Amino acid sequence: MTDLFGRAHEIGVLDALIAGARQGGGSVLLRGDAGVGKSALLHAATAIADRHGHLVLTAVGIDGDASPYVSLRRMLPPQMIDAADLPPAQRAALLAATRTDDPAAVPEPFLVGMAALTVLTDAPEDRPITLIVDDAHWLDAQSRAVIAFLGRRLAADPVLLIVATRPVDDPAPPSTRPRPSPCRRCPPTPRPHCSTRSPPAWTRSSAARSCTPPAATRWHWPNYPAPGPAWHPPRRPSPSATTSGPASPAATAACHRSAATSC
Repeated sequence: MTDLFGRAHEIGVLDALIAGARQGGGSVLLRGDAGVGKSALLHAATAIADRHGHLVLTAVGIDGDASPYVSLRRMLPPQMIDAADLPPAQRAALLAATRTDDPAAVPEPFLVGMAALTVLTDAPEDRPITLIVDDAHWLDAQSRAVIAFLGRRLAADPVLLIVATRPVDDPAPPSTRPRPSPCRRCPPTPRPHCSTRSPPAWTRSSAARSCTPPAATRWHWPNYPAPGPAWHPPRRPSPSATTSGPASPAATAACHRSAATSC
């Protein structure tokens, strides 16, 4: 499973980190969209760790898991917790996190993280430990906090943490994400004060009907003057008043005065 097509560089990096974990571990984050091969790299890392004689502990985030510390419970074996020499407060917190389903007895992640760190670094195992966490974006909040706590404190111990997750760039819930605006004059962002009706192009006189913020109640397009009185073309004489032949000078002057007044 370690001969993935096009992943020779990533496999080489993981192999080097796992081989050198006995001198000092650390943490590795694999981040990418769904389907790019993160889980395949984790399977390859598991095979490499087995080949190097590591103890491999795994956890997988599941969509919908909301119980506190449910993912941490899957990762830490009970026999390792029982064999660890923990202070009373840390032992009580770790046991409450991994063996109690009472939502009212949820311990602080910092205390649980300290206990988990002691369990991993003081393990009686005479071999390095590799932690594999897949789909970390679906971990419950408490397990995610503990794993982040561990990832920052493993550099001096023979424990390597490898985490795979999807990029989380938009933490907003779906109901608050931008939607297409129904108003053609609005920018493509949600504006609750916009509507499909808009005033004439030269002015927007009502904030409730405009695309401007509510504080702006009236404005004009730049460099566009407000319109003057309505212009009407000069009235043409009715057919009954027309006569054949050239018009008289008096009639022509009257027509010109009428057109100038109308304009």
